[in-house]
Amino acid sequence: MSNLLALGSSLVWGVSDYVGGAVTRRAPAQIVVLWSQAVGFFVAVVGAMVIGGRLDLASGLWGAAAGVGGAVALASFYKGLATGRMAVVAPVASLVGAGLPIVVGLAQGERPTSSTLAGIAVAIPAIWLVSGGEAGDGGRAGIGLAIAAGVGFGVFFIFLGQTPEEVGLWPLVPARITSVATMSIVTVMTGVGLRVERSLYGGILVAGAGDMTANMLFLVAAQTGLLSVVSVLASLYPAITVLLARIFGESVSRSQWLGVAMAVVAVGLIASG
Repeated sequence: MSNLLALGSSLVWGVSDYVGGAVTRRAPAQIVVLWSQAVGFFVAVVGAMVIGGRLDLASGLWGAAAGVGGAVALASFYKGLATGRMAVVAPVASLVGAGLPIVVGLAQGERPTSSTLAGIAVAIPAIWLVSGGEAGDGGRAGIGLAIAAGVGFGVFFIFLGQTPEEVGLWPLVPARITSVATMSIVTVMTGVGLRVERSLYGGILVAGAGDMTANMLFLVAAQTGLLSVVSVLASLYPAITVLLARIFGESVSRSQWLGVAMAVVAVGLIASG
């Protein structure tokens, strides 16, 4: 069940990322992230109340720390987009974001089956390829942004994975509070206004609600399954974004199609384990 939830999170993340990316073409990235994160806060509160559970201090702190990591990841990710270094940032960030939870999970004593380990081994290069990993040189600045984004994503996965099942979805509330606060600081420091066109409200709503829905699915998966496995399945979201890009007429490279095919194989191997 946890693997299915993790796959569900990758599906929803892929859709929300595509929508968020489309909105970002018409508005500053910081503003899109800030308002979509604010939408996610209200979704988190409602979801936590419906699912139930009781937040303890330790889980609240894990959630708050996860929110900071997620905000740093998004800020670095979009900075890479703004500087034209996405060809470096996307694949490296995805790889680091998926790799860190694997190391932590194994260090904590998780022991996936041989089939699952084979699936993880296939999934890692698949994530790289669907993110555009064969594209050109981005320089040292691109690598720095990529590592920062990847560490932020990995921290988000790892910290949420430390919360017990009985707290429900409540850790996502402090996570979203800290991420909104962090993005507010980034927005103020960059001098970008807070207004967006009314025509973009729908896209921001979909991106924010979708991102939080994916967070919810991932959190339950991490609480009930192996962190080393669910984090990899959740990190396959670029494959969904690539498929949507192709559906809506955008070009997709051969290496990205290869990555999508490898992702399907990886899911099959992990599921059989």
